[in-house]
Amino acid sequence: MKRRGFTLVELMLVVAIILVLATIALPNLLRSRLSASQAAAKTTLKILSTAYEAYAADNGGTYNISTNALTSTNPRYINKDYADGSERRGYTFTCAYDTNYYTCIAYCSMSNDGETYSIATGSVASW
Repeated sequence: MKRRGFTLVELMLVVAIILVLATIALPNLLRSRLSASQAAAKTTLKILSTAYEAYAADNGGTYNISTNALTSTNPRYINKDYADGSERRGYTFTCAYDTNYYTCIAYCSMSNDGETYSIATGSVASW
């Protein structure tokens, strides 16, 4: 008579293998997620910088406009107000501006290390 099914040892071995693979894969997955969030924050800062620079080019070199106004001008310089205070992929964006400069900063809210990225007038990035 042939037995069908798996023994308890075989099932425990399969579960142990799955746990080992999950232990190996989980840190890599989390690291990839963090790297993707960092890349998205840097890209968003470049988008904001490009919008400010395009606005200044169209308005005699003046940066005196809020990020909210960049979405409501005609033509639009950006489609979304990224610096509205809401969190995007673990980062919150703030922008300061005057007639001669702008500075946009991305604050990381996912970690406690205070990681920030910034970009300023002339597309000078700090990261």
